[in-house]
Amino acid sequence: MPRQDPVWVAPRKDDSVTVPELRDAGFEYSPVPLAVVSIDGATEDPDGGRLGIVLVASRRFIRLVGLDDLTGQRLTDLVLAEDRALLDEPLGALRDPMRDMDVRLVRPSWGLLWVRMDVEVISVAGRRIAVVSFSDVSGTRRAQAELERQATHDALTGLPNRALLMNHLEHSLATLQRRPGAVAAIFMDLDGFKDINDTYGHSVGDQLLAEVASRVSVAIRAQDLVSRLGGDEFAVVCDTLESHSESAVVAERIRAGLQAPIVIDGRPLRVSASIGVAQTSDPRTNPEDLLRRADLAMYAAKQGGRNCVEFFEKGLESASRQRVRLKEQVLNSLEGTAEPMEVQPVLGLLDMTRVGWAAAAGPSFMQLDQLGPDELSGRLLDRIHERMWQQALGFLADLQSDRFLAVPVTDRALRSPFFAKDTLAQLAEAGVDPERLVIEVDTGNGARFDEGPARTLRKLRGAGVRVSLRGFGASAASLQAFRELDVDFVHLSEAMVADLGGHQIDDSIVSAVISVSHEVGREVIATGVDTPFQVDFLVKNDCDYAQGNMFGPWSPVGEV
Repeated sequence: MPRQDPVWVAPRKDDSVTVPELRDAGFEYSPVPLAVVSIDGATEDPDGGRLGIVLVASRRFIRLVGLDDLTGQRLTDLVLAEDRALLDEPLGALRDPMRDMDVRLVRPSWGLLWVRMDVEVISVAGRRIAVVSFSDVSGTRRAQAELERQATHDALTGLPNRALLMNHLEHSLATLQRRPGAVAAIFMDLDGFKDINDTYGHSVGDQLLAEVASRVSVAIRAQDLVSRLGGDEFAVVCDTLESHSESAVVAERIRAGLQAPIVIDGRPLRVSASIGVAQTSDPRTNPEDLLRRADLAMYAAKQGGRNCVEFFEKGLESASRQRVRLKEQVLNSLEGTAEPMEVQPVLGLLDMTRVGWAAAAGPSFMQLDQLGPDELSGRLLDRIHERMWQQALGFLADLQSDRFLAVPVTDRALRSPFFAKDTLAQLAEAGVDPERLVIEVDTGNGARFDEGPARTLRKLRGAGVRVSLRGFGASAASLQAFRELDVDFVHLSEAMVADLGGHQIDDSIVSAVISVSHEVGREVIATGVDTPFQVDFLVKNDCDYAQGNMFGPWSPVGEV
């Protein structure tokens, strides 16, 4: 007789079925891992029993598990504890062909392995037993887990996405019914990220976002959840809070963690965060409402100077509604007949004669500074600028004189590769001498004077259009523009003019600006001139032009 393999000895714990009845070479050497298992607790219902002890195991199943001998062991002992409840179900449930029964085998030497079990019940010597086959589905499970991860996580940073964040926030709020405490939502938006993205490209921007995600993950507590909502927006859910100050500490740690430069490709980049926090102890709070309140608080942080933390207050909701109404009014005005442009006379201070006009947004648009960059972005800015531009050219054409019109132009417009060509074509079509148009370049609101706007301005000046720096002295950017851009005029800011006579230093600064501008061949226009003292000072210091209420109010273009 051939040598008997140890696995084919009679089972130690169940002698009711003999070895000869189970011995079969096809079973022993089956390419599919197989095990014969006893059925415990059989009742009158043939499917009411449960899988019990391993009576016989094929070679392939022994190798799959990694043990020398499986006979006599309960099948449930070979399965991960979390999955054992599945094997305790009646055979009828396990044999359901419409149901996949996947469990994790515990392999002492190789770790866990996902397998799919198929159960077939047979009778041997009047005894019902189960033949169980096992198929490796670990690859399928890994693919399924990856798909689930992709559905709930951000591909760039690996952080949970908005869907998973909201699910977690909903669960955290529900726990407040069982455990007193508080839950906080922290909403953060990066300051200056768009500038980095535009300057260095999206690849650098992506690397920066990944590093920000890493730093935020380090700054939060172990039980907190951080998510990337999209773009440069992140959110954190803090639960099990006992005081208002705990969420403030987490938010401040996040802000402080971004202060050190982020080095990408050997280039140190700086980015900060505006952070809003909303907190509640009410389990009835809607998750979307809590996150929205944190978003409103973040907006307040943006308005308050950025790189800071603000907590939600009830007044923020009314301010948000006011901004929405204002935006609707602007859009309705654009669709209607409202005049988006007003003009004010500009006088030559040498002989007090009118030499031109300055243009500005009309009453329907004067409150646009109350809107943030999100509300003012994209098509809305383009439509406002297009409407003003049409009226400016029409005003110049109707004026029929040699007087100029100074028109403010957005940084967004100057970055368009078609702006210079389109402007010159429109001037030619309207029959307007290009020298009568003065482009006012805004030196505030984060304007940058890199090659794009500089190239546009060079094309315009080459064709005769004149350029002015608007709001000079109101920001550090105006000094950069004064140094780097070739312009014709410098507009002194209203703040500099308003301070005249208040302090000797202020007077000396204005005098010095006028003198330096003349030395480099630029004429000076003072804005916001409202008093006789200001006029006298500007005349004595050889300022070239002035505009303000002393010489005439702002008026709609149709009334001039």
